[in-house]
Amino acid sequence: MGILADILVASEQDALAYDAQLELRRSPVSGVTVVYYKSFTGLEFGTLWALAVGEPFEVRRHKLRHISHGDDGERWLEAFPAELVAVLSAIPDADVPSLAARWAATDELKLSQMLPEHVEPVIRDLHRLAALAQAEGKGVYLWGSL
Repeated sequence: MGILADILVASEQDALAYDAQLELRRSPVSGVTVVYYKSFTGLEFGTLWALAVGEPFEVRRHKLRHISHGDDGERWLEAFPAELVAVLSAIPDADVPSLAARWAATDELKLSQMLPEHVEPVIRDLHRLAALAQAEGKGVYLWGSL
């Protein structure tokens, strides 16, 4: 099955409700915009952040903020820091192909056999979602599950 990686634009309260509704198999939370991916964790988004700002990757600096995790440890919710949301919303469209190539070349994505053409749509979605979150005064969250 692999890792599920839902990226949400939501308030923190709605992101927590999203996690709860999935655990209880209830209907979706209104007011949450979601895109669905597989094989991504906060680590991969941290490496993208470092690449986008031209810094060497540092776990302490380029990590998502932990919000919650399930009792079984098989699901988690993390917030994209405001700085990362600003970086993602400001990525010029013309820079996406080269950023995708550099991201796909990282050890984390090479292990998943990701190619630039696999991650370019992810970067474009992150750009769109970050801009939406800023416009709506919400956050960007990663809901993950094994």
